Amino acid sequence: MFNKNFKKQIIYFGGAFLITWIMIILYGVYELIRYQTALIDTIENLWYLTVLITTLLVAYELMLWVLTRKHRKRHSVDDFNHRVADVVHKTLGYEKEDFKNLRENLKFQKALSDIYTIVTEGETSALNYDGIRERFKADDPTVKVIEIIIQEGQSIHADKTQ
Repeated sequence: MFNKNFKKQIIYFGGAFLITWIMIILYGVYELIRYQTALIDTIENLWYLTVLITTLLVAYELMLWVLTRKHRKRHSVDDFNHRVADVVHKTLGYEKEDFKNLRENLKFQKALSDIYTIVTEGETSALNYDGIRERFKADDPTVKVIEIIIQEGQSIHADKTQ
């Protein structure tokens, strides 16, 4: 809910507030025509609905945001994994059996997790791409995969910072 689309959210909630006012005014006009009740009386009796409806809408959106936070994080990890898997498949021609071997390689899985952390949170002195490269020997077959994933991670991170 509270993210970079703040302007869109303000427009959304402002629009809900405005539509509520329009509905109250239309109801006031109906009351004026049907029962000869003064428009100002109807507005005085129903003004709180605009605040109440907008507040309930904000509370609903906030609850939805809190409840789906864990799912969004898991979804972004899955998106990252699918993206790098596609790149590895296209670049090295890896198939299901190759990916199964990588999935069983704990050292590779730790490196993949660390690359994702770097992509989402940035490099630190303790966690950086050079440190991940040093974990693997030059003759290790996963080095090519790690290099491709690092390049893709850097590309993703560069896209985020623009």
